[in-house]
Amino acid sequence: MISAASSTNFIGKREKTVVFDATELDLVQVLGNEHVVKVCRPGHGVETCRYLTMDADGWACARGNDKLEAYIEEQMKRGRMTATGINCSGRRL
Repeated sequence: MISAASSTNFIGKREKTVVFDATELDLVQVLGNEHVVKVCRPGHGVETCRYLTMDADGWACARGNDKLEAYIEEQMKRGRMTATGINCSGRRL
């Protein structure tokens, strides 16, 4: 199941939050904040990795999850994402 909600972020920009049923996903946890900051680059606009996500345990990588990758690619095609980078081949625990 996928659900979505719109909200306004702290700088007044409209954002869409997408929530996937966790039982449908197999996210690969990113190894620590150092990798996230240096490689995924959250908050750096187009330089931010498009596959950077967050789950209940913290930062996660969507690479290798066909369903989530397809959703991200569809959003890219529609011009709905600011984060457009492909910054690595994915990180596994």
